[in-house]
Amino acid sequence: MPSLKGFLHSSIMGFKEASRGWKINSKFTLLLYELIRLIPNFIEQRHPSISSIKKRLMRTLLKRAVIKYRGCKFQVVDNECLAILSEKFESWAWDYMKIPKDGVFIDAGAHVGRYTIPIAKFLNKGIVVAVEAAPENYAALIKNVKLNELNNILVFNVAAWREEDELTLHFSEYSGRHTVKGSSNLGYRVLARPIDAIIAEYGIKRVDLVKVDVEGAEVEVLEGMKRSIEKFKPNLLIEVSWANAENVYKFLKEMNYEIEEIPHSQTLSYFYLFCHAREGAH
Repeated sequence: MPSLKGFLHSSIMGFKEASRGWKINSKFTLLLYELIRLIPNFIEQRHPSISSIKKRLMRTLLKRAVIKYRGCKFQVVDNECLAILSEKFESWAWDYMKIPKDGVFIDAGAHVGRYTIPIAKFLNKGIVVAVEAAPENYAALIKNVKLNELNNILVFNVAAWREEDELTLHFSEYSGRHTVKGSSNLGYRVLARPIDAIIAEYGIKRVDLVKVDVEGAEVEVLEGMKRSIEKFKPNLLIEVSWANAENVYKFLKEMNYEIEEIPHSQTLSYFYLFCHAREGAH
C-alpha cells in the first residue's frame, strides 16, 4: 500500500500538471485526469475491471485537453505527450535548435509537434517540413498547427525513408515509440517517402536544420535525404539507436560532417548526435 507521503507528493505533482491546461476547461480536464490517475494500484489489482476503465477514461480525458508548452497550444494523444511536452524532457535539445528566422527546418518524426510548432512560430519568413507516419499523431499535429494559427508548416503523413515504398508501422502503446523497424504483430501499412523527394517536389531552396527521431530508422532516413545534405549542408540533430551507431557514423563521415555526441543524452536504447558540415566541405 502506498505511503501517505508518496500519495501527497503525487497529488501535488498532479495539480502542477493540471495547471498546464491552456484554459480553464483544459485545466479542469487535466485535474480530472490526475484524480483518476491517483487511484491506488492495490485497488486495481483487486478489481481488474477498474484498471481497464481507468485507462480508457484517462486517454479520453487527455484527448480533450489542450496544454501549454513554450508559449504554444498542444492537443495531446496520451500520457507520454505530457512528458514530451514538458520543459524537463530533453531540455538540452533547444540549445541545438538554432536557425535563422528565414530558414527551413525539417522535422523527421515530428510526433505532435514539440519542435515543429515552436520553431514555426519563431520563423517569420521560413518554413517547417514536418513528417509523421502515425495517423493519430499526424491528426494531433494538424490540429496543433491550426490551434496555433500557423501557415508556414508543410505536414506529411508518411514515414521518412530511403525510397518510395509502403511499410508496416509497428504500433506501441506509447505514441512516441511507433516504429517501422519493429517486429510486433500490431501495425498498419503506411506510405514512405525520401525527404529528398519532398524537397524536390515543393521546390525548397534551402535546408538549415534537420531533426531526426524515427525509432531506429535513422540510417534509412539519412540515406533518403543524401542529396539535400550534400547540397544544403544543414545542421543535423539525430537520435541514434545503439544498434545503428556504426552505420550512422559511417554515413556522416562520408558526408564530411563533424560529429558531436551530446552529453546527458544517452539512454539504454539511444543517444543523440549534433552534426555540422566541416568548413570548406564540398
